[in-house]
Amino acid sequence: MIKSAARVLGWSVMTLLALLVAITSLRYFALNPNTFFEQNRAVYVDHPIALLSHIGGGVVALVIGPFQFWRRFRNRYLQLHRLLGVAYLAATVGFGAIGGLFLAPHSYGGLSTHFGFGMLAALWLLTGTLAFCSILQGRVPQHREWMIRSYALTFAAVTLRLWIPVLVILGFEFEEVYQTVAWIAWVPNLIVTEFFLGMTKRSASQVSTASVNE
Repeated sequence: MIKSAARVLGWSVMTLLALLVAITSLRYFALNPNTFFEQNRAVYVDHPIALLSHIGGGVVALVIGPFQFWRRFRNRYLQLHRLLGVAYLAATVGFGAIGGLFLAPHSYGGLSTHFGFGMLAALWLLTGTLAFCSILQGRVPQHREWMIRSYALTFAAVTLRLWIPVLVILGFEFEEVYQTVAWIAWVPNLIVTEFFLGMTKRSASQVSTASVNE
């Protein structure tokens, strides 16, 4: 009962944060330079297609992702789940990651941010591709794992915005903050994800062993 309530609460918080970031990111589609991230404003103005590709893919992925992990929704609307999965993968692999790869070398903060955001975009592309290949081969458990990893990277859009004010309050210069969040926006997400997947596998293995021994 407690575990179920914690799961619902975690999903609700994740979904709320994802929707808030998705909604606030829609301002970029107006292509109004005054609403752009100040330190990267010139880059966004010069590369609007890459910007909209990255933001658009990210917004779609942020909104769709939580519902793909909602078990009751997935089981009841399997066909819709599949269609949303296609849309999610198209958004991440076809648009978000490609736009991110193009923008990363122009990001504010120097080599640290170039490599940090570049790695994020590359892994976003890789996890989405592996999720797609897994489901084509009928390997559903592997597909689920790669989709979870993919959304952990998608959720970097949220964790980045949570980390920045924390580090600023702690007194770091903004350039240092941005160089740091280029990594901590997504690396901890993946670490937590791998821990979660490991725990899930161990739990499933214990249940399977108990069933065999009964």
